[in-house]
Amino acid sequence: MAWDAELLRILLVEDDEDDFIITRDLLRAQDRMRCEIDWVATYEAALETISGTRHDVYLVDYRLGAYTGLDVVRAALPGCERAPVILLTGQGDYAVDLEATELGVTDFLLKDRLDPSALERSIRYAYRHHRALRRLRDSEERFALAVRGANDGIWDWDLAENRIHLAERWKAMLGHRHDEVSTDPDEWLGRVHVDDLGRVRHAITAHLEGRSAHFESEHRMRHADGGHRWMFARGVAIRDESGTATRMAGSMSDITSRKAAEERLVHDALHDALTGLPNRALFRDRLALSLRRAERQADHACAVLFLDVDRFKIVNDSLGHDAGDRLLVAVAERLSVCLRAGDTAARLGGDEFTILLEDVRDISEAIRVAERINTALSRHFLVDGRQVFVSVSIGITASRPGHHQPLDLVREADIAMYQAKAQGKAGYAVFDTEMGAAALRRLELETDLRHAIDRGEFEVYY
Repeated sequence: MAWDAELLRILLVEDDEDDFIITRDLLRAQDRMRCEIDWVATYEAALETISGTRHDVYLVDYRLGAYTGLDVVRAALPGCERAPVILLTGQGDYAVDLEATELGVTDFLLKDRLDPSALERSIRYAYRHHRALRRLRDSEERFALAVRGANDGIWDWDLAENRIHLAERWKAMLGHRHDEVSTDPDEWLGRVHVDDLGRVRHAITAHLEGRSAHFESEHRMRHADGGHRWMFARGVAIRDESGTATRMAGSMSDITSRKAAEERLVHDALHDALTGLPNRALFRDRLALSLRRAERQADHACAVLFLDVDRFKIVNDSLGHDAGDRLLVAVAERLSVCLRAGDTAARLGGDEFTILLEDVRDISEAIRVAERINTALSRHFLVDGRQVFVSVSIGITASRPGHHQPLDLVREADIAMYQAKAQGKAGYAVFDTEMGAAALRRLELETDLRHAIDRGEFEVYY
């Protein structure tokens, strides 16, 4: 069953026809997304097509002859605002992954690990994530236009007499009749939420003292029903010949609905649509904050766990993608129960999860959490009336002096997770420097073998 009624137009930028055919066939093999795929094979053709044709998603190969996929992004898709971009590559490269993230690329996929389900999930996540961000931008733009034409609740403050005129509409927005509110300025400031009052007073003072061009503030105000409403107040002062403010007037708009919508959109942009867990972006931000705290506080450390669900592809293939999604939701719920207050569980995509553990004294605390997770997941899951058993392989790493980049810790935990899988699944492994060196050696060996093939350096003996 398709997850979206509309037909997605996908542009594949790929200089290898065999890889194009493979990607096209992967898209055709999945049945959850309606799409049509256009293909261009060169950097120049990509720039021309992107400038002249609208696409919903861009799949861009990293290697494009003398250019790279990132060159395409810089030249034709700055900030990836037009549509989400997914980078495809034949081999993992952390530096490329990091640069792609900085350019706004939504995902970074290894070709040899792709299957129809993984590709569909990545496109679905990228498309919905981009749509949530676009709706947030549209909401902000619509509000800006509305504010310029609105004339909601007028207020006029006589600073010399310290009296304020509040229009009927101003009073009605807060649930009051005209005769229920006096001309005392405290009728306004006294209704401002205590947590916002200092900020409002500061903005007013800054404008009256000439340190800002106008007064503007978003704050909560007490309604007659006892609740609070979000208000947007703006105004400008009138000054005498000496520059002293004698009067300030403006208007107030009720932005409660917009605030609620923005909070929903921000939540959607920073959380996984399937499980409701924080997504990759929010996890990276929280990890970055924790690492900055560790730089300031010598006694603070954090740990990262990278989890991959074992045998998940078997569940997907045998019970279907909808059942697989329901299983992922159930796994996410159990993971959340295993964490301490202040820790973060996130879904990176597919069947991969990460966990940030705050204030760990040593790696044994992270190991105990990993063991608690494996115990919790050892119980069966009930999916569509069937008992399903899954486990996770967990990679563990902890922050150390000199660790400043969030992606470094995630990469280390990822490497350790593969070590845990190699040891037999349903277990955990703690990262050490030898694991990183071994991963680098494997990457260098793969690169050398590829170069050897290109240079015809192999000889076959019978």
